[in-house]
Amino acid sequence: MQYLLAVQHHDGAGDSRMRDVLLHIGGEWRRGGAGAADTFDPATEERIGRVALADAADLDAAIDAAARAFPAWRDGRAETVT
Repeated sequence: MQYLLAVQHHDGAGDSRMRDVLLHIGGEWRRGGAGAADTFDPATEERIGRVALADAADLDAAIDAAARAFPAWRDGRAETVT
């Protein structure tokens, strides 16, 4: 089974074109354990990027990271929660 847990990864170079989309889990960017899928512009059919596909291990890691982060987020003050 594949899960899509993707966040756009930007190289910060000011180029707004879409880049490869990686997973952001536990504060780290990573490739999906289930590979990647091409994404296309529906108007031009041009390939515009690749989206990471998460596997069960990636999903477990995301759930674990969220569970670890939740107490600090829950107990934080509004101005400190990001």
